Amino acid sequence: MKALGTLLALVVALALAAWAAPSLAAPGDPPGYFGETGFRVCDPKFYEYFNARGGVRTFGYPVSRCFKLAGFKVQIFQRRALQLGNDGGVNQLNLLEGLYLPYTNFNGARFPAADPALVAAAPAPGSPGYAEAVIEFIRANAPDVVGPYRVNFLETFRSSVTMAEAFPRGGGNAGLLSGIHLEMWGVPTSRPAPDPGNPNFVYQRFQRGVMHFDAATGTTQGVLLGDYFKSVLTGRNLPADLAEQVRQSQDPRFLRAYDNSQADGLRSGSGLWDTNLRDAFEGEPPA
Repeated sequence: MKALGTLLALVVALALAAWAAPSLAAPGDPPGYFGETGFRVCDPKFYEYFNARGGVRTFGYPVSRCFKLAGFKVQIFQRRALQLGNDGGVNQLNLLEGLYLPYTNFNGARFPAADPALVAAAPAPGSPGYAEAVIEFIRANAPDVVGPYRVNFLETFRSSVTMAEAFPRGGGNAGLLSGIHLEMWGVPTSRPAPDPGNPNFVYQRFQRGVMHFDAATGTTQGVLLGDYFKSVLTGRNLPADLAEQVRQSQDPRFLRAYDNSQADGLRSGSGLWDTNLRDAFEGEPPA
């Protein structure tokens, strides 16, 4: 699905202009470094965006250094991945689309596949009245109640980023929050569905994440997709079901592509274009 258009570019510019980056690192860690994973947020623009979009609560911790992927600077976090665009702006990779993680089986869990009919029904970016139409589309297709469970999918979408996070200096426009939430999740690309192996788990797929409701705890949160993408690239902690899907896919180039014994950190013959993974997944000291 194509970029969400000029609305989101405006939202990002306004939100970041109002922001001054606080340190979310643990006490004793330098700003931007997280001892929990041994990585720092590697670019000042990434760090600004990370803090202005909920920090650890929404992204999890960084799980890579910065590296080049298909010509762009990228960093992976536990739940998401950031990319620095040619215009100097920060955006999120749509990890569930394209060549990244367009799969359904993750470590024994079964996420719903993208529904082509639902995707086709979403308003087209740039179309007349898009801003209002896309929010209405999300309201209609991301329910808070599924069967006997209050899954809070719409509420999770609406509370992705708070006013205090997006505009810590105050003075922000609450009307921009809907666009920021859209920026974080994109639109739903599947209907909600229970896990076939565990009816207490309910999932819904979006462009940039999977919401996971756990009836045992009553909580809803984003799946750790960044960790899964890292596991595909490195082969470390890679679930067998995910590895098999990548292997059988039309383009398995990401599978175990990381080889730090090579000058560019790439497995020989990986076929990845304009990519350098050297030291990308080697932990960093705090200093």
